Amino acid sequence: MTINDWSSIVALGISLAAIIIAGLSWRTTVENADAKLRLDLFEKRFEQYDVISEILTYIYRTARVEPGAIARLHRTREYCRFLFDESISEYVFHLIGLASRLENISEDLAQGRTAVFPSDEERLRLIRERGELVKTFYKERDVFVKKFTEHMRIMPVKRWKSLKPNKHQALTSLRSKDRGHHTELQGDVTQL
Repeated sequence: MTINDWSSIVALGISLAAIIIAGLSWRTTVENADAKLRLDLFEKRFEQYDVISEILTYIYRTARVEPGAIARLHRTREYCRFLFDESISEYVFHLIGLASRLENISEDLAQGRTAVFPSDEERLRLIRERGELVKTFYKERDVFVKKFTEHMRIMPVKRWKSLKPNKHQALTSLRSKDRGHHTELQGDVTQL
């Protein structure tokens, strides 16, 4: 082999290394862009989550709808149409209906303090209905958290699944939890 042959082989090796480095760099860039997109989406979704959480918390702590809350829920519903699937938007619409009903009952009761109710039974019915709505809002808090957390993952689901422990990790953790069977489990780990 001559020096030209060696220089050709070295040049080919350097070219292949450059192609591999460029491919890895491209892959890293794509992964970083994907991670940034996911993080940005998470932040936007969390803003809407936070708005609804504050409104629900206020309602079930005070048994009232704070001024402007229904308008904020309508705005949040519009954002949710673009940030989540349709089920979240429909759920926010459901919350708007409950909050509107609670607001109407509260207004009726407030007017009843100055005006004469047709009957005390009507007033008691409204008080009971308001109590039931507040209980519903308390229960809705759990439903709300469950519905939103399904959409709030930053990592894709397939990556979450890849983080499951393998057999070796599972047996090692069992061994550390139960020192009495250390030798028995150690034998199983080495056979894997």
